Amino acid sequence: MQIALPDLLEGFKQAHQRFRVAKNDDDSRQMFFTLFESLNWIASIDDRLRDKNPSWQDQFGKKGQIIRALRFVRDRVHHQWADAVYIRPGVSVPVEIPTRLSDWVWIEASQLPVPLEEHFRNPHGKKLYQQLLEDRAVRYSLSEAEAVFEKVIL
Repeated sequence: MQIALPDLLEGFKQAHQRFRVAKNDDDSRQMFFTLFESLNWIASIDDRLRDKNPSWQDQFGKKGQIIRALRFVRDRVHHQWADAVYIRPGVSVPVEIPTRLSDWVWIEASQLPVPLEEHFRNPHGKKLYQQLLEDRAVRYSLSEAEAVFEKVIL
């Protein structure tokens, strides 16, 4: 028996909520744990949706492409054990309350490790990462992913 898509979405939403709390904590490990978990939920949901329609993201335009960019960075974090974020002083608006006066931001694609095997390099995903995630607050992309998934699943 497969887990239903709404249940996978709920798992992602819970991990995303834990990220929202952890991003304000002084323990960067908690932020990493919740981000790692969120990215893996995104990959699981995307896998299930691609089973039915390999290009399901296209119907959502730029917001759908964020899922592909998140898959790209998830693969680097998951398979190369990369640290894909850094803390940037100051905040981006809109802010979530409570907030600290810094934001967790996606690093430049050039700082991510490159897979040894050519077929795992994903130049299209890298381009999307550079356009949609690089140097942006992580919280934005996770919220955008949640909104896209809610539209397609609920």
